[in-house]
Amino acid sequence: MHGGVAAGTYGRSVSVGYSSGQSVKTYEDGTAMFDVIDIKTGRIVWRGVAEGRLKNNMSKADREQLTITVVHELLKQFPPK
Repeated sequence: MHGGVAAGTYGRSVSVGYSSGQSVKTYEDGTAMFDVIDIKTGRIVWRGVAEGRLKNNMSKADREQLTITVVHELLKQFPPK
């Protein structure tokens, strides 16, 4: 398996992404998507989605911690049962 995982913040936005060479899509604030892609077929085999709003006064450290928390919560749903 190859690819990369990244998480970050910009302003009030929190971004979580995984890339295995597939196309990148941009979503409005408040949506985090985490795709698991079958490397052989290039198809998405699982998608985790989280939605919510960030508070205006969140510090960068708080946004980064929220990003980590969201990823952990999404991955609790993987693998699908």
